[in-house]
Amino acid sequence: MLAVSMDNFGIIVVDLDTRRVVRKFHGHSNKVTGVSFSPDARWLISASMDCTMRIWDLPSGRYM
Repeated sequence: MLAVSMDNFGIIVVDLDTRRVVRKFHGHSNKVTGVSFSPDARWLISASMDCTMRIWDLPSGRYM
């Protein structure tokens, strides 16, 4: 899995084996400055210049 921050402040998660986008996350209102997967790859944590951090649930695709 690869997480990529986009110019529109969204994040996409790509499965490198199939080369397909498996999730799209939107919720930040400024540039995303960092992303990290949890050790079990269930969560994606993102930080942004809008002074927020978000935790995304990868299996369900929801913001927690």
